[in-house]
Amino acid sequence: MIEPFNSQVPLLQDTEEGNDVLVSYEGKAPPQVWHIDRIPGEDKHRIDLAHTYFTKSPVDLVGPSYFGGTKDTFVLAASQGGEVYIWERSSGVLLHSFKAPDQQLTNLAWNHKSPSRFMLASAAHDGMVRIWTTEAASPPRNPESELQEVSSYRPSRPPMEPSQQDVVSTDISDNHGA
Repeated sequence: MIEPFNSQVPLLQDTEEGNDVLVSYEGKAPPQVWHIDRIPGEDKHRIDLAHTYFTKSPVDLVGPSYFGGTKDTFVLAASQGGEVYIWERSSGVLLHSFKAPDQQLTNLAWNHKSPSRFMLASAAHDGMVRIWTTEAASPPRNPESELQEVSSYRPSRPPMEPSQQDVVSTDISDNHGA
């Protein structure tokens, strides 16, 4: 029996093939991939839990988790404590984790335009953005190996509180037929 987590779901992300959905939760709940299959001959779908991506010990995950790699072969997540986790999507095995020098990470992003290299960005609460890469196309399987930081950027002024940020609104409605 599958028991739901009592958590907010900040993001649902589907794969390139469209049959798997990555569900991210705030807090200690690990990310999960759910497989969606259409039931032949019916207007229904079956949803099955494919994998839950566990860390070695419970951590507070922040922001959404992401698919990464060629054909979304990895699952990536960040912890509030500054650690980045990389799992193999198909098996759920934790391939690699590393600690960013920043104390509080807020988000990750995978570089989909760099298919020949493993490249991701981490963002910290203080505004620091770091770019991480390896020479290989996949993350190292050896827990002792390290990803290299290739670039970092900190804005010249501290990040604004949400109440101080300007809100920009854009009308994206289709007015061609009006």
